[in-house]
Order: sequence, then C-alpha cells, then structure tokens
Amino acid sequence: MGFYKVEMDGHVAIMRLERPPVNALAKQVYLDLIDTLKTLEDDDNVRVVIMTGSPSVRAMIGGADLNEFMELDYESRLKRFETVDIAFDRLSGFTKPIIAAINGPTVGAGVAMLSLCDIRIASDNVHFLIPEIDRGVMAAHLPMMTKLGVPAGIVKEWILSCRRFNVYEAHYQRFIDFVYPPDEMMPNVLRLAQKIASKSKDALRYQKINFIESEKLGWYEAYIKSHEYSAILTSGSNSKEGISAFLQKRDPNYKDDDNAVKKP
Repeated sequence: MGFYKVEMDGHVAIMRLERPPVNALAKQVYLDLIDTLKTLEDDDNVRVVIMTGSPSVRAMIGGADLNEFMELDYESRLKRFETVDIAFDRLSGFTKPIIAAINGPTVGAGVAMLSLCDIRIASDNVHFLIPEIDRGVMAAHLPMMTKLGVPAGIVKEWILSCRRFNVYEAHYQRFIDFVYPPDEMMPNVLRLAQKIASKSKDALRYQKINFIESEKLGWYEAYIKSHEYSAILTSGSNSKEGISAFLQKRDPNYKDDDNAVKKP
C-alpha cells in the first residue's frame, strides 16, 4: 500500500503514514491513501481504522510536498487537485469509523485530513499549523473545521496569521476531541477502537453512513433517513441479540452474517 503501512489488531486496522522525513503529502501519498482506504473498505474483517503517523517520522502529516509545487502552473495545479479531491472524498465518505491518532505535528493539508476523520485523539506534545497563505496559496480549511464546531473566527485567525497553535488550544476550540500524554495516547486509542469494533458490523456501517449523510443533508432529512436504516437493522438477528444481551445482563454475541434486510 505504498507509503501507508497497515497492521491488524483484531478487527482494528492501524494505518500508518511513513514517508520520511516529515510525511509530506506528495501526489503519490494521496494515490496510496485512495488505494489503502479502498482496500480497508472492502475487507470484511476491518471494522474500525486508526490513522496515524509512523513513530520513526518527525511529523504526523507535514503538509503538501512543496517541491512538487515549483513546477505547477494553472492547469497542472487544477489537475493535481483532482487527485486530492478523490482522496478527501474517499476519506470523508469512508463507511467505517476512522480515528485519527495524532502522534506528531500536523501541517496544512494534514490538518484538513484530520477534520475528515470521525474522532481526533492527540498526544499533548503536538502542535498544528495552517501555513498556506505564507506560501502564497489557498487554505480551504474553513468549511471543514466549522462543521466540527470550531468557531469561524478562530479558523480564520489560524489561516490568516499562520501561527502555530498547540493541542490544548485545538482541544479548547473543539478541533481535537481527546488529549493524552504521549505514552498513553495510543493505548487509549486502541482501547476505544476495540470497544467500537465489538459492536455489530452492520450497525456500525449504517450508523457511519448516517453520520456522513447528516453532514450533507439538513438535520430533519438525515433524521428521517435514519428510520430506514433502523428498520433494516431491526429486521436482523444482531438487533435481537443486542436487546436480549442487555435484558439478560450479558455481553452480546454478534454474527458477521446477520440476516438483516439489505438495501437494494
């Protein structure tokens, strides 16, 4: 899978970006991300994905590879965006829960990628930077970050000032969800991922699809759409098993081959 190294821990896939020295986002990194996410999407054994950086690299995601930008003109820049857009669409539309485990500084387009994950968990020694305007190019972070609840004025200040902001500010402004000391971050991420992976596979899938739709539809339309998914899940054996386990005060024993009615 190129620059992304994947290892499995039960039903959890740990996807590590490894492109020394700083995990800069060359075009090939985006192509590898597209391929890796497609592979993980199609793998029935994968229920949750953790996206992180290799511990041997100095940054989680070091932003765009500026060496590639020196040769770009108007047309070739738009052409490069086609690849980036596919990667971002694949990440934002990924139908399995994806957790960002932020173990190093994250810059530019890397910050945008984090905003497309479901949950962002960071070590307390990392920082963030959106430096595009200082490089004479655009930062498209505003809509991605305001949908998370980050105030628009804060995002604009980060973009226009190009100042480095630390993890505590990012957490306070609702960009980062959880913060841990470096040696506790990954164990906590894995614990959460395993807990999520223990749920019914179909329930996870439909819940994630509804998350995605909730960002694209109005709240009421997304709410109504969830009724269909609830009916599909209720028709299956895993729903009955989950309810029975609760009533009997035991752990559920879900089946991968649930007999829920599938969408046509």
